Amino acid sequence: MINNMKENECCGCTACINICPVKCLGEYNNELGFSYPIMENKDACIECKLCEKVCPTLKEIKTKSEAINSLCAYAKNNDIKSASTSGGIFTLLANKILDDGGYVYGAALITPTLVKHIEVSSAEELWKLQGSKYIESKLGDIFLKVKEKLQTGKKVLFSGVPCQIYGLLSFLGKEYDNLICIDLLCYGVPSPRVWSKYLSFINKENKDIKYINFRDKTYGWKNYSLKITYEDGSHYLKEKNKDLFLSTYSKGGYIKSYCYTCKMKGFPKKSDITLGDFWEVDRLDNSFNDDKGMSAVFINTSKGQKLYNEIINETNYLEVTAEKLNEISPRIGAPSKMHKKRERIIKEIDNIPIDIILKKYAMPTKVERVKNIIRILLRKMGLWDSLNKILEKKKVR
Repeated sequence: MINNMKENECCGCTACINICPVKCLGEYNNELGFSYPIMENKDACIECKLCEKVCPTLKEIKTKSEAINSLCAYAKNNDIKSASTSGGIFTLLANKILDDGGYVYGAALITPTLVKHIEVSSAEELWKLQGSKYIESKLGDIFLKVKEKLQTGKKVLFSGVPCQIYGLLSFLGKEYDNLICIDLLCYGVPSPRVWSKYLSFINKENKDIKYINFRDKTYGWKNYSLKITYEDGSHYLKEKNKDLFLSTYSKGGYIKSYCYTCKMKGFPKKSDITLGDFWEVDRLDNSFNDDKGMSAVFINTSKGQKLYNEIINETNYLEVTAEKLNEISPRIGAPSKMHKKRERIIKEIDNIPIDIILKKYAMPTKVERVKNIIRILLRKMGLWDSLNKILEKKKVR
């Protein structure tokens, strides 16, 4: 039975909890707010070991081959693109499934501190799933709902981070022609606890929150912002390099421990389509970038290609060869880097104000800022790509 797994061995996909025939497994949240399975009723356990059989982290994961097709794309519809985190491709794909009477499942912000996977059955509700949510999404019994819809023959689109896709497919245990899985280019899952404490720091007056946008485009797609809109009409708005939560997320100090060794982010994917931001679009074709959003699209299966072909005329796109992609973005799919003082951050989270912790441990150092300036200069000189390629080869060795 799954009961004594270490946290860095568990991705938290909930496949084990949902597969249990006697429902003896539950969930607990650790000090960073991440969810993990726990044995709640050992006496009820029948030792069927289904929980171990569906666990994706206990299976061999090979990540060497590439997507069958890759694109840099965005929706022609400006309203869709503006409402999306990147280029609006997810919305186009989801609408196609909904138009066919299907269902879409994805992460929605339920409260300011709770993200949860929900079911959407109409285009009017799809806005709930648009945009990035920088908190772990609780899955609950969503796998069971997906299976129920699939068994009735309904088309289903399920979106999530790679480990959630692996978990769902392992739970289902068979191929479904009416299922499309879309995973996201994932850096790592941020701590719900850190976000909750940070939100309290921002909202000291405890105002009622109307909406939160983790990737607002007021200052552009690349220079995105955290925007919190309050019921009284006021708002908090700070660009990513000025907001403490956004600027420290990529430092790896409060990401789920499994993310540091994750093999599910790489290729080949279990998903049909992979979506993310195409940050390096300028190095592909700077005339293609309007700074309003650009999606990286990886077609991983013939089923994914078939669906994408149905919306391709609603997009503007550039095809990208695997060689070019590897040249301009060689670390796509790589695990997150752990902050060297992560354990200290965890120990101090209840004793020191969150803004002090983030400033103390996660803000860029002077050395890092100098390295970033050098990186920018090398890119302008056209030398960064070749140098980065050499550095990546040394890392592999």
